[in-house]
Amino acid sequence: IINNMREIKFRAFELKEPYDNSVGQQMYYGVEGAYDTLGHMANTKGDEIAYSWNSFDDVLYDVKEGRLALMQYTGLKDKNGKEIYEGDILNAKIDTGVGSYFYDKGEVLFHTEAAQYILSKRGMCTNIGNNVEVIGNIYENPELLK
Repeated sequence: IINNMREIKFRAFELKEPYDNSVGQQMYYGVEGAYDTLGHMANTKGDEIAYSWNSFDDVLYDVKEGRLALMQYTGLKDKNGKEIYEGDILNAKIDTGVGSYFYDKGEVLFHTEAAQYILSKRGMCTNIGNNVEVIGNIYENPELLK
């Protein structure tokens, strides 16, 4: 039996007042595992940090209230083995389809009609190929898309 199921994981970014004012806004990884008030998860730097959600429902409530932005793991990895999430900014080698390539940056989005993750910039969309690199995300590095 072949298991083609991808791992379901989420991360969340604080959009409003940080939970911990001493560190400022953070990206929380592994929020799908929120289950008690003494839990810990990793931040962007890989440091273990505490959180105060009792369950993933609490995370979803904070998303609904506009306190958090939730991003799902795509099941894809970049050329360096780094996991790609919605909202990541990728540097990509894009095939023109006529034997040439160009390099561009774009945001990872889920395209509902195509039912796949795509790279989007300035209204252009392309499939996420193998030769991409995560260089940031839209919350911590929005200047990368300018």
